[in-house]
Amino acid sequence: MLFSLLSALLFLTINEGYGKRVLCYYTNWSGYRPSAGRFSVQDIDPNLCTHIIYSFASVRGNGLGTTEGSDPENYKQIIALKEKNPDLKVMLAVGGWNHGSEPFTRMVATEQSRQEFVENSYNLIKQYGFDGLDLDWEYPADRGSPPEDRQRFTQLVEQLSKKYKPEGLLLSAATPATPWRYDGSYEPEICKHLDFINMMTYDYTGQWETIAGHNSPLTSQKQTVEHMLKKPGCTPDKLNLGMGAYGRTHQLANPSATAIGSPTLGGGAMAGAYTGESGFMSYYEVCQKLKEGWKKEWSNQHKVPYAYSGSNWVGYDDTESIALKAEYVNEMNLGGAMFWTMDLDDFRGEQCGEGKYPLINTAKDIVNGKGPSTKPPITRTTPTMTTHTTYTTTPKPDQTDTAAVYCLY
Repeated sequence: MLFSLLSALLFLTINEGYGKRVLCYYTNWSGYRPSAGRFSVQDIDPNLCTHIIYSFASVRGNGLGTTEGSDPENYKQIIALKEKNPDLKVMLAVGGWNHGSEPFTRMVATEQSRQEFVENSYNLIKQYGFDGLDLDWEYPADRGSPPEDRQRFTQLVEQLSKKYKPEGLLLSAATPATPWRYDGSYEPEICKHLDFINMMTYDYTGQWETIAGHNSPLTSQKQTVEHMLKKPGCTPDKLNLGMGAYGRTHQLANPSATAIGSPTLGGGAMAGAYTGESGFMSYYEVCQKLKEGWKKEWSNQHKVPYAYSGSNWVGYDDTESIALKAEYVNEMNLGGAMFWTMDLDDFRGEQCGEGKYPLINTAKDIVNGKGPSTKPPITRTTPTMTTHTTYTTTPKPDQTDTAAVYCLY
């Protein structure tokens, strides 16, 4: 008996970190990208992520509405992936950056309107066979949302939880990276009513700034996690660390000043050839630039790479920085990793020379105890410049949604 108990404890110790979530967002507009950038439900590997979150539904009246004409058919196809992997969880996200607050504000205004949303959302979730709902309101009591919405969001979460949990449905929320924005939008107790929280620990800076800040420095992510762990009910297992399969581009003011923190023009940054958004590049688009001769550097302070050519600059994540973040997930015993998005990784395996979905697979292997341990590089030469440990700067302007291993579609 004693031997059996010791064996079980040894097994649990060896396998510490196993069974963590790998959540991946899927975006319903990724199917409209040109040629090699086009991504559809058929491109999804059903065994890649533990959870896939379909983005986005909208708040329509006191219910859920579609945002693309292809959504109903896509719903059916993405749910059908569970036939190939019965353990896969597929959730529906509502909101997003471009959605705005007004529809949410109207819906949460009264207990009756909130309860109507609860019932209507439940019916749609059950109709298509989703496993739950991800709330991506960006953000209560912010961006035109009145202060009262902070409490009303908590009330909405409580009402949804009472309906969803007895039915075995999941309920999560995507939350901002910066502590000041989180505290301004959410009451401390929301963690108690959610199955997990998807921390959008990226977009700390972008071309809306006048310095070349990195999109997702590990140093800033750690500060976000430490802040979240102080909230009631925000136990480590409820927190999913957000990882971006993309980079933020900047236009340097001086092509000779290339370090993180260098002055930029605050706009007009390069767009990716397939994603087509100024100030933004998918990981596979960054790999294309590296093959074209962009110079790659590493920040030992922030544990992330960046690259540049002339006045063009991009801060992004690669397999090495993702590995360090995944190890941090294990170190803190967090619930898992969340990716925004699966269609931004090198999903075809044609650009980065690392196979299909290299970023997501790197995180997946490490949080499940299968990947090699990594150490921060110490021998690289990096341009010297004073940099910022924490990015708490101007909120990003309206732009294409960039959220959320969760794999977002």
